[in-house]
Amino acid sequence: MLNDLIRHARYQDGGRGPLLFDCWGLARHVRHHHFGRALLASWGEIRVDDARATTRAAMATLPALVESRPVPGALALAWRCGLLVHMGTVVIADGRRCVFDINSQSLTPRLIRLQDFERFYMRVSYHDDRDLSQQAAG
Repeated sequence: MLNDLIRHARYQDGGRGPLLFDCWGLARHVRHHHFGRALLASWGEIRVDDARATTRAAMATLPALVESRPVPGALALAWRCGLLVHMGTVVIADGRRCVFDINSQSLTPRLIRLQDFERFYMRVSYHDDRDLSQQAAG
């Protein structure tokens, strides 16, 4: 349950769970365990403040995904000057689309309304599993 993560999870650079996460770790955990999506590569060795390495890792992962609408379970990727600087997962909370994320400032997972998340960054793109997008189109 997302509520358990909100109550118990904490931020840790390189964290991949079950209760310690960075933004990539939480997004891959939520997509896989709460939405049944494919488990993405870990990339736990990449420091969260290394935007170039994070971007290279994302580019290695993105071919397995397609750009999509912000649907529940999709990754929300936040970009600045062509570099991936943050990410979360789209969820529905209280009937609204939100991004579920964690960062070193909040220290605990948070829900941010989609439009507020988009306002924080130069560009936000949404990506979901290729086979799910093809099923939705068919």
